[in-house]
Amino acid sequence: MQILVLGGTGFIGPHTIRELVAQGHNVTVFNRGRGLDKLPDGVRSIVGDRAEIAAFRDQFAALQPDVVLDMRTMLAAEAQAVLDAVTGIAPRLVTISSMDVYKAFGLLIGTETGDPIAGPADENGPLRENRYPYRTEPRPSADDPAAWRYDYDKILVEELVLGSDAIDGTTLRLPMVYGDGDYQHRLLPYVQRIADARPAIILGEADAQWRTTRGYVGNVAAAITTAVTDDRARKRIFNVADDNVFTEQEWVTHIAKAAGWDGRIAIVPQDELPAELAGLGAAGQDLWLDASAIRRDLDFTNPVDLPTALERTIAWEREHLATEPIDYALEDAVLARLAE
Repeated sequence: MQILVLGGTGFIGPHTIRELVAQGHNVTVFNRGRGLDKLPDGVRSIVGDRAEIAAFRDQFAALQPDVVLDMRTMLAAEAQAVLDAVTGIAPRLVTISSMDVYKAFGLLIGTETGDPIAGPADENGPLRENRYPYRTEPRPSADDPAAWRYDYDKILVEELVLGSDAIDGTTLRLPMVYGDGDYQHRLLPYVQRIADARPAIILGEADAQWRTTRGYVGNVAAAITTAVTDDRARKRIFNVADDNVFTEQEWVTHIAKAAGWDGRIAIVPQDELPAELAGLGAAGQDLWLDASAIRRDLDFTNPVDLPTALERTIAWEREHLATEPIDYALEDAVLARLAE
């Protein structure tokens, strides 16, 4: 297949492109020219800015792509610009979305009201009723690197992509993704404490029982590849996630085992936990996905098991440990109170 990837050199993109190339597909990347060294040999590139994507329509047409994979559209205006640039050129468009479209996410961060939602969300689960989840402050200045967050909403992106009659859209709702290359370093806080030989990792009672879905980057890349290359994904939404879902306490236990750490997990009453050490559990809303549809309808299986995923991620995170000593005084004070 001829595949045009928009973006593709951040965290998840290189893993996905390597998977596509390994399967024998021809991949061309459109981006600003950054991070191309992360990509395998044979990947072609078109260098350009997404803000000027309309000017590259002729170059896209010359590729005759079978499918376009858009790795990083955040705003409705960006989605519309992509549609304008590739409609009539490619028969399919696969766009990466997020589990933050679900109402449970809004309840978690406080932008929605109502009773907590129990259990996982499948693709027909309730979506956020309020748009623009990060409009918690006045619009930032245009030169603020995070200014895009003000207009961010994947629900609006999905509506455009799936609502087009001129191209067959697919959206993939991703969980929190971890793994080698994770610029958010989701495992690093725990790996750092293990590397520093801390006697305990502290969790609040509610934080310890908070449950969420995660996805190892290798599994997520394989799922994206499946959706890109399988025509059964046309006009569909799929949740993407690992096979398991853990409470935070269970998650830390798995990390500790993979890292060979024999410390303890110290559970503290949530109201006695300093705010600096608190997580998301106090919101009372879990955030997890039912990702059975992609396995059932596209015959997808996650290729990387949990022990391997954690081993690879921990090894990578150990290459990014803090170079200066961390002040654990607050944690030491909590542990001292527990020992009284």
